[in-house]
Amino acid sequence: FEPVMPPADDDDDEIRMPANDDDEIRAPAEDDDDDDEVKAPAENDDGDDEPILSPNKDEDGNDSKVCAQKIVEEEVEAKRLENQKAEARRLMENRKLEAERLESLEAKRLEMERLEAERLEIERLEAERLEAEQIQEHLANEVEKDVVVRGTIAMLAIPQSMSVGRTLVNRIIPESVPVYISPPVETFYLKRDGSGVDKGTVITRSGDAIMEEAKTKELATGKVMKFNGFQGKFINMTPDTIQLYWFGNGQSYPMAIIPGWEASGTATFPGHHFFVALRGNSNVKDAFEHYHMEAHEQVRWYDPISKDPALYSKLSNENKELYDLHKANKDFSKLYLERTGRHWLSFFPRKPPGHFMHKADYVGQVHHVVTKQTYFVESPPKNLMSKLTREKYDEMKESQSEVSLKDYRDPEPILNLTMKVLSCEPRAFEIIDFLSEAEIAHFFDVVQEQELHASTVSGDSDNSGAVPKTKTRTSRNTWIYRETDPIMDAIYRRAADLLKIDELKMRRRIKGEYDELETKNPIVEALQLVHYAPGQEYTAHHDFGYARVRSLEQGARFSTILLYLNGPSDGLRGGFTTFPRWKNLETRNALKVTPLPGKAVLFYSHLEDGNMDDLSQHSAAPIVAGEKWLANLWTWEPNHD
Repeated sequence: FEPVMPPADDDDDEIRMPANDDDEIRAPAEDDDDDDEVKAPAENDDGDDEPILSPNKDEDGNDSKVCAQKIVEEEVEAKRLENQKAEARRLMENRKLEAERLESLEAKRLEMERLEAERLEIERLEAERLEAEQIQEHLANEVEKDVVVRGTIAMLAIPQSMSVGRTLVNRIIPESVPVYISPPVETFYLKRDGSGVDKGTVITRSGDAIMEEAKTKELATGKVMKFNGFQGKFINMTPDTIQLYWFGNGQSYPMAIIPGWEASGTATFPGHHFFVALRGNSNVKDAFEHYHMEAHEQVRWYDPISKDPALYSKLSNENKELYDLHKANKDFSKLYLERTGRHWLSFFPRKPPGHFMHKADYVGQVHHVVTKQTYFVESPPKNLMSKLTREKYDEMKESQSEVSLKDYRDPEPILNLTMKVLSCEPRAFEIIDFLSEAEIAHFFDVVQEQELHASTVSGDSDNSGAVPKTKTRTSRNTWIYRETDPIMDAIYRRAADLLKIDELKMRRRIKGEYDELETKNPIVEALQLVHYAPGQEYTAHHDFGYARVRSLEQGARFSTILLYLNGPSDGLRGGFTTFPRWKNLETRNALKVTPLPGKAVLFYSHLEDGNMDDLSQHSAAPIVAGEKWLANLWTWEPNHD
């Protein structure tokens, strides 16, 4: 509504009434200024009201400054949110890294705990072993002093007449040498109370002086064995090559070719007839010398120079040295036999073995050997069973992960091998469960990929060559090398721990690894896997051979580990491993070892003074029924030349 204004010239104060009932009377505003006037809003062409725009507002009527400020604030808020997200991502990444770090630390902690537990377990077992040995030593020391004289090492003086102090073929003849003195056989047994041999259970008090003397001798030397064989050694003390023949049933049989200054040997019996002649001449009438074997003459020398001194003068200086060295060896052999009662089958002078030798003080004595080479309980997949290279061995050594493929092994950190003395002379032990079922099965998997050949009899280092002997050894064999796969490597390492020999010596070495040895060859041969069918056997023999005279180390087989892969539970009858000459007070028969799957037998071919042990003679008895599978590992001392 528009207000009704009074006429300008109307001075009366009459108030005009509204034109109709809807008109509203509006009084003018009262204030100090009588000039105020109410203006009607302007009308546009369309009759609509047109708003009056403010310079600080936009088309929608919003304040432009406020809008700009709001945009800035929104941008700041967006930036803040982006920063929050980035910070959240950073925190999450840090938490992930921290979790990984903690997980790694936990894994390391668990590994350290495992290693510590393993170390403590090894220490515990070692302490138990030492305690057991101390108890055994104590019991042994309690044996009656007038009866017991333990096997000892005595020093044997060398006469000046044997060129003492002279250097012969790079060897200095010493003033004295250690020799092993055997103890009385009665010390090989303990009383039931553990204090020593019970003489009353051995000697029959008959009052007969002769019987008493015989029993006393038996206590010292043991039963007289039914088997009367021994090792025959034949030495060529000339620079010329000769051939050894065995003559029997009116025929000559070639046994060995013996180069100048070398030696050869064979198992033989009293009464056997041998002769030496020119190589290839088997006519007994052309023999240079004949040898009729007896137990008291095991070593025979072909020495025509001693019978004709003129022959010595014709020798070169080098050959004169070689002859003088042989003469010193011959003279020493007589001294050794007088002092020890045994024949000298090695070559003088020879150092005692550098390898460890387990004690065999009495039958039934027990030793414990701890190894990290635990059993394989299942066969790993083929892609993990590749051949081991030098680089792989170096990698294992650097990472200290010499126990490979743990996921396929017994979870226990160590394996405790228990050795039991079977015989004191020869020194022989049995180890039950040396191999696991999975490892035995692996042997058969490996042999399926190889071809078995007729076994041979070899003089090893005696220069005789390997010649098939159908009546002596009738089995078939093949060879398995350490590098074949991780399971075979583990078996070699376990054998090294059993022998207490560094496993590094059991593989090819490089410069800086036992440089003091003459060669870099492994000190072990490849594992020989042997199969015996019904009727097959290996008659009594020795594992050792004879080193070349020019070899300073005189490497020879030191020990044998037999690994049985089956037994009576598999239908095997017969096939015993026998030691027909073991010293004992129980029987005149051979010591028989029954093959059992996984079982091992260890025996030494050396004595503690460096001589070969003639009593280590052993055989594989004929198979009566079934078949026999066997693996054997030969270790050399000091090195395999």
